[in-house]
Amino acid sequence: MGFRKLTIILLISITATALANVTVSNGNYVNITPEGAAGVDAVFLFANINEAELTTTLTSPKWFALPDTLPGNELDYVNGAFFPEDGETYMVKGKYSNNENQERDTTIYVVTFAYKSGTLRSVQIGTAAGICSETIGSQCHGAWTREIPCECKNVTLNIDGDFTDYTYDKPQGRGREVIERKYNIGYHTQAWKGTQWADTTISEVLPYIDTQITVDAPLIDTEFWVTGDQFAQLLNVEKDSVYTDTYESVAIDCMPKMIVAERFVGERANEMQSPDSLNISTGASGPIEIEFLANPSHNVEYFHWEIWYKESSCDSTRLAIRTDENHRYTFNRAGEETKGQYIITCMVSNNSCDSVVKTLEVFVNTSDLQIPNVFTPNGDGTNDEFRVAYKSLVEFQCVIFNRWGRKIYEWSDPTKGWDGTINGKDAAPGTYFYIIKARGADGKKWKRSGDINLIGR
Repeated sequence: MGFRKLTIILLISITATALANVTVSNGNYVNITPEGAAGVDAVFLFANINEAELTTTLTSPKWFALPDTLPGNELDYVNGAFFPEDGETYMVKGKYSNNENQERDTTIYVVTFAYKSGTLRSVQIGTAAGICSETIGSQCHGAWTREIPCECKNVTLNIDGDFTDYTYDKPQGRGREVIERKYNIGYHTQAWKGTQWADTTISEVLPYIDTQITVDAPLIDTEFWVTGDQFAQLLNVEKDSVYTDTYESVAIDCMPKMIVAERFVGERANEMQSPDSLNISTGASGPIEIEFLANPSHNVEYFHWEIWYKESSCDSTRLAIRTDENHRYTFNRAGEETKGQYIITCMVSNNSCDSVVKTLEVFVNTSDLQIPNVFTPNGDGTNDEFRVAYKSLVEFQCVIFNRWGRKIYEWSDPTKGWDGTINGKDAAPGTYFYIIKARGADGKKWKRSGDINLIGR
């Protein structure tokens, strides 16, 4: 059941406060006039109606209690003070002077109430027995329903109590106005705060208090409580409140995260779309080594990870199963024409609750290889090595030859390159030749050959 959020900005005072042309001259009160109220200028709620005094800036005022507004039914207005009663709507008629000292006949309507606390008798935790269902959907297989113990999903609370809203008849037959009194249900749980679980307090407005309600199952042990109403704190009077015994939580959750394995400084500077925490979910160069963190909530006992490679829209191959809380996996495959898509599921459970399942995705881009035709090993930090630009290569070999066909250098790591030396000595400027063989994560085989110009130091 959803709950309505409540925001109240009200004025509390025990000193004189003016609203329109009516003043509260004594008494602890709250202005509870409904927004957009038609026909009524003010609704005052007093902590103690016996202390309440009203006055007005109208001259020659006459006070009437609706519906008795005929001449002769005027109420006492003693020494400029009027003493209101509970649940009455008053009409005040008199003269009002504007800034130009022009008088006009004015009528003001005011409603007054005495605060009365409600009656909260108890809040009790309902039976946890029973099976609840939840619907799970997939693009290929449609929606299906699985059964889980209800205590893993929600908690039922039985609330016993009653109260009376503040109601009054609008003047001139405009209907009846109801000012609702609000009670809150509260409890402790945990919430994910970006990097960790943190204790938090839930507080929701109840639609009514003599009821049975359902709330999300808390992730930690907690009491449940009901307090109210919203006017008690504003009037600085004691709130009603009832509490349950401590509820032992069994519910679970997890917030799995992916961390790309740390690179060494400068490594893969020539790799296009080198993987990071942002692009691994949209498309990055492979192979990609990723650390997976389950980030379980308090009650989790068991972990089950599965890694799937998506062969087509409705066909996947399972590649691995892990049962540790955290683990690492290297993704090194892409499709022949499209990115390689991996589905990673993190399932957590305990002895009371079946698996909570969360899903992550990793995309490995198709391979690419781009080769420069010149480099300048002069130590200025720019283009000092002959390196390829690449993406998603899982095998690589490059051999450099001089103009006479003699092999002078070779390497097998695409993140590396040739620095323009032969056996530790500077190679002469001029033209050299390369042969490159590589294989991409998408299975594509690369074979390239050509010349590279070493320009003077």
